[in-house]
Amino acid sequence: MTWFDHHQYSKKLAAAAQSALQCGDEPGARRIYAQAAQEAEKALALVPRWKQVTRGVVAMSAARWWRRAHRSEEAARMARLTRDAPDLFPVTLSPLDGAVPAPAPRKRT
Repeated sequence: MTWFDHHQYSKKLAAAAQSALQCGDEPGARRIYAQAAQEAEKALALVPRWKQVTRGVVAMSAARWWRRAHRSEEAARMARLTRDAPDLFPVTLSPLDGAVPAPAPRKRT
């Protein structure tokens, strides 16, 4: 698989996790968010170094999905990895500052 395939798959998994959450399956949603984050990390490993913006977006996705999976250690690891990579797009730094579990998305009414 290419980095793009992994990234697309991670987005599909994140959408499935959101659906599970909306159906009240929080444990299932957390598992699927963790799978989405793993796929995003696979994508990040394959994105060429010269694609700085893409690398930043994929890294932010991985960290966000780790937080939504309530896996703050993995989210913090991604934040550290991003901070230690000066070639990543600088916009990735501030959203990753507080690598703590994100609140569950609100249901739309």
